[in-house]
Amino acid sequence: MRRVRHLVAGFTLVLLAAEPAATVAHEFWIEPSDLALRPHERVTLRLCVGDGEEASPLARDESRIETFASIGPAGRRSIPGLHGADPAGVERFETSGDYVIAYETNHAYTTQPSAQFEEYLFEVGLETIANARRKHGDGARRVREAYSRHAKALLRVGNDPAAAHDHAVGLRLELILEDPAPGAAAEETTIRLLYLGRPLAGALVTAAALGSPERALQARSDSRGRVRIALRSGDAWRISTVHMVRGSRDLGADWESLWASLVFARPDAATKRQDAARRCDAPSGRRVASMSRLSQEIAPPPPPLLLLSPHEVSPVTVVPARLRRKTVPFPQRPPLLVVPTNSVAFS
Repeated sequence: MRRVRHLVAGFTLVLLAAEPAATVAHEFWIEPSDLALRPHERVTLRLCVGDGEEASPLARDESRIETFASIGPAGRRSIPGLHGADPAGVERFETSGDYVIAYETNHAYTTQPSAQFEEYLFEVGLETIANARRKHGDGARRVREAYSRHAKALLRVGNDPAAAHDHAVGLRLELILEDPAPGAAAEETTIRLLYLGRPLAGALVTAAALGSPERALQARSDSRGRVRIALRSGDAWRISTVHMVRGSRDLGADWESLWASLVFARPDAATKRQDAARRCDAPSGRRVASMSRLSQEIAPPPPPLLLLSPHEVSPVTVVPARLRRKTVPFPQRPPLLVVPTNSVAFS
């Protein structure tokens, strides 16, 4: 049994190695099929992971979801969907107004060499963490990281052509689109960043147009957690950032990272955007990635089989025949499947 587990673990590592490099460190966002809707119109909500021109959808994984909800005029309600499905959610909004789609996960883990971890820190603008590790002499060992996702998308339902309004919904790390300040430039967009409900300063915030090959824009948040970026109209935008803190003993990781994103349309971009939806479609013949599979750490093996003495159990176990969880009518004299106690029966 132990040898079989090792073989499975090795096969899993090969599969993970076939994924793009630093998959866990890629951007994550919610990509609605449309950002401007009519009342009762169907919208699909796809979970996307990628970087630059590469983007792939993720299947819905109930074991990872802490929050997947819409917040709008009718209040807060969970986004319906099936485990393992892509798109991850489907919704219809009856009332006109602004809606925030919020998504938050629990922790997943990854372990990587120190040099690779430091390279990734500089890539996402976490030089302060790299400096802290050097100061404490953490450079000569492998690093275990816990990470979580905190994503939002803004939808406008109705005939109002203006951009959807945003507000805080209580994510642990949250990007908020603020209404234009009086006298602000027409293309200047203000984003506010909150960590545990408080402004977060010094974070690197990135803005990229969905479906565009153009280089992303970047800026650091100020002491109030605000960043101002000139975003042109006529596009849907993804704003993203990552924050990292030292991991706690209870978390079981050296560092904890939180990845936040916000997707919205500039005022005249609130139109049908089927090209954006196709950007993270799964190629034909390729399976949609699982959220759990993106963790570079293998789940713990199942506990060993409990071996009981012959005096504690009867010599045989009778198991009814089953087929794909459907009821199968037995003949007049039903056959019995007899399984020894030291075997495993699968249903």
